Amino acid sequence: MDGTESSLHITSEDGTTHTFGETVAINSFNNQGGGILSVHSRADGENFLIFHNDRHGFVDWAFHNDGNDLVIQQSPINSPVDVVTFEYNVSSPKVGISCSPAYKLDVNGDIRVRGNDIRDNSGNAAITFDGSANTTINGYLNLKEKSSDPSNPSEGNSVLWMSDGTGTGDDGDILMKITAGGVTKTVTLVDFSAS
Repeated sequence: MDGTESSLHITSEDGTTHTFGETVAINSFNNQGGGILSVHSRADGENFLIFHNDRHGFVDWAFHNDGNDLVIQQSPINSPVDVVTFEYNVSSPKVGISCSPAYKLDVNGDIRVRGNDIRDNSGNAAITFDGSANTTINGYLNLKEKSSDPSNPSEGNSVLWMSDGTGTGDDGDILMKITAGGVTKTVTLVDFSAS
């Protein structure tokens, strides 16, 4: 990998230790680092299992440990990119896609839902999509009071919020900002003090 690999030792069932040097390769004909499959054991404690693609221009993949974490890596030799990280944590393991995870599932990028539902802890469909960018919330939508007005939405968009009386509206009012035709207007949907 970077010239710092140590030798790899494999112990058979009878206790015999076999030393293979810096890497072990299977079907070694790939000049990019040792065949279709190679194992790298580095002096810093990281180990790489690399799947080499023997066709020019195709991407190599690797599994390697980063401390106690397991990382699936793209192009491990030339331009490594961490694609999926499985973070070790006894009480709360985490998975990161294109990032080092800070939450149970941490995704750096857009998410596509192939099914129609996002389900809650009970298995109930909490949010449902219809495949045409329409969304149904199958329960209550809870709003929390905000102490300031939201920024003006971009053209053709709107934003809904509940006021605590600090900004626009009285405490408990439900308001909406709408931007259309280059003009932004604020309307009160629920006048809490009058209801």
